[in-house]
Amino acid sequence: MFFEIPNDIRWYKRRGGSNGKLLRELLAEWAKLMTPFTPHIAEEIWEKLGNKNFVSLENYPECREEDISPEAEACEHLIRDLMADVQEILKVTGIKPSRIYIYTSESWKWDVYEKILAGEDIGSIMKELMQREELRKLGKEVSKFIKDSIADLKKLSEQDKKRFEVRIDEFEILRNAADFLKKEFGAEIIIERADKPEYDPANKSRYARPLKPAIYVE
Repeated sequence: MFFEIPNDIRWYKRRGGSNGKLLRELLAEWAKLMTPFTPHIAEEIWEKLGNKNFVSLENYPECREEDISPEAEACEHLIRDLMADVQEILKVTGIKPSRIYIYTSESWKWDVYEKILAGEDIGSIMKELMQREELRKLGKEVSKFIKDSIADLKKLSEQDKKRFEVRIDEFEILRNAADFLKKEFGAEIIIERADKPEYDPANKSRYARPLKPAIYVE
């Protein structure tokens, strides 16, 4: 908690957030949260916000479910995780990028994840997907993806699994974030759909998964 909120504030400002009132409210709630653990720091923050009383006399904050947006959280997680993946690729390859191609997952892969998390077995998932004409020709690929996804999802914590409860439009989210990503990496950002990429010389699009876009750098 001590580091998470400052990190979130830095990320908010890095993404272009500039709502001063919101930031003041967040800092006030953070000071209240920190009072039992670091009372002196909490009082200092509280005073700098212009308050005349003691933060220790304030009611401890309660979670307000109405202020939580799973969609917004999923959106920011997607962008942050993608940036970490790109940074790792650049670190390993030593490439100075001119263009970064990002391929977002096909919708049928989202269907697979949701069915696995709902407890469906591989047989029923495969049977249902093979009823779709466009997937029949991908039978081996679909079967492998289901098996791999079951193994991957088993490794996740319950908290991480919850991220897949909200299906987001990754293509639109990343397209809207393209200017931000361009500024971060100093390269042109091209967002493609994995099922119909216009440019994919290394066939990277096949590796796209829900909340885990495939990446090609040149």
